[in-house]
Formats: sequence, C-alpha cells, structure tokens
Amino acid sequence: MGVVCKSFHGAPVLGRRKVDCVLGSRHLHPRANSSRPRFHSYIVNGSVYPVALKGRAWIKADSFQIVRMESELVSPAPEIYLVTEHQIVDYGPVAFKKKKEDLWLPHSAELYFNFRNRRYYRRHSFDHFMLFAVDSAEKRNEPKAAIEPPPTATPPSN
Repeated sequence: MGVVCKSFHGAPVLGRRKVDCVLGSRHLHPRANSSRPRFHSYIVNGSVYPVALKGRAWIKADSFQIVRMESELVSPAPEIYLVTEHQIVDYGPVAFKKKKEDLWLPHSAELYFNFRNRRYYRRHSFDHFMLFAVDSAEKRNEPKAAIEPPPTATPPSN
C-alpha cells in the first residue's frame, strides 16, 4: 500500500527530502509541509484560549484517504497550565452492507496531555457505525377560503 506522510506545520525534518516514516509495517514517504499552524481553543472560566497545533497526516497515495493524523501543541499554554497535548487518530474503511458503501472513518483516537502538572491519557475506539439518511419534504396546503361568519341576528322590534 502506498502511503504519503504530510506535515501540516513546519517540521524541518520532513520537507521534500527522501525520509521514510514507518506506520506499523507500512513505509510512508513524507511530502510537502505547510508553515501555517492550525488552531483550536479551550474555554476556561468563560475565557477562550486559542492554542496552535502542528502535526502530520498519513494519506494513501492511490486513493488519497487519510490513514492517520497526529497533532501536538506548538508551544505550552502557561495561562491555562497546559504543558503538552498530543493527539493520534487512526482511520480505516468501514463497510455498510445495506447501502453497499465504504466510508473512511476514525477507528481509534488517543490523547495524551499534561494539564495542571498532571498527565492524562485517553483512548477511544469506534465501531458499530450506523449509516442513515433523513429525507425531508415540504407539503403545503393552501388555506381554504375563509368561512364567512354567520350573520348577526337583529333584535326583534317591539
């Protein structure tokens, strides 16, 4: 299986040099990198703290499907006591037999972080995917002609 490795923040080791990355038993070849960091934000006590991320994406050369993504902090965020954060997401094909369709979805996600002088590790596995569709149709009925109110009775004259 041909797979390429793409850096999405200036990792000088990657560039366009012929450097091999290894993912399991598959050999990956790094591709061009980007110098623009990606951001996500934390909300702490009502304040928003954007943090810059850098990382790599492994992409199949024949189908351009994402196989794996890794990201980590560009620098610590001392104002919220976040020292490190590292995320790994592995993707793979999921077959939906009823629709005869394969989609590439996350199989697992791992998160390591050092927050307030404590180290955390979380691993999530994803399976039992369900494919569903929702149809919506608007059915409008024009209002019927307004029914005239009954005539008011006139009081009898004496």
